[in-house]
Amino acid sequence: MPARGGSKGVKRKNIKLLGAKPLIQYPYEVAKSSKYDNTLILSSDDVEIINIGKEIGYEVPFRRPDHLSTDNATTVDVLIYCLNKLMASGRKYDICVLLQPSSPFTQVKHFDNAIEEIIEKKSESVISITKIDHAHPHHMYKENEIGNFEKFFVNSKKVTSRFDLDDIYLHVGNIYAFKTGFLLETNKIFDENSAFVKVENEFTVNIDSMLDFIYAEAILKSNEI
Repeated sequence: MPARGGSKGVKRKNIKLLGAKPLIQYPYEVAKSSKYDNTLILSSDDVEIINIGKEIGYEVPFRRPDHLSTDNATTVDVLIYCLNKLMASGRKYDICVLLQPSSPFTQVKHFDNAIEEIIEKKSESVISITKIDHAHPHHMYKENEIGNFEKFFVNSKKVTSRFDLDDIYLHVGNIYAFKTGFLLETNKIFDENSAFVKVENEFTVNIDSMLDFIYAEAILKSNEI
């Protein structure tokens, strides 16, 4: 799990308490509850995050280098670095699952379903998606080259109520699963051939700002999660 120290939208986000737990504890508890054996590895450049991660139970085999902890460093770069370091020490992993502390409401069923998509359906990679309920593309418009507005999306059938709308799904960042060979060969964690895991909308909160954090706190206090 990637958790650098220099988060911008919410300072020290990855160890900020949501309820009584730091954000990095939520994905740990998901993976720990899985029916599949796994190794829970934390990647961070930050000493405080590393120490808290170890207390939670993460394995932290090395500190992430500074050049992979900037705003420009990609998740793929971080993952490849980690895998290469682990393989150099003699470890071998067939499947990797990426969870993120910014998505604290991911459920163990999503974790297990992603692994099963790879094992049972021979998928190379899996991403999470959620059904769009409110901001449906059917209600969106785009401005054309002469300044007029036109429908962004045309539904495939006649729409007289919201129940006639085609089901549309949004890619969300809760969970990614992929074969290690796929990542190392393509430098990608998903592509146009990726399989999907459906995640119910209430579990897709992604914390990038303080408003997101306040929203997550409200959900937690409501006991809806």
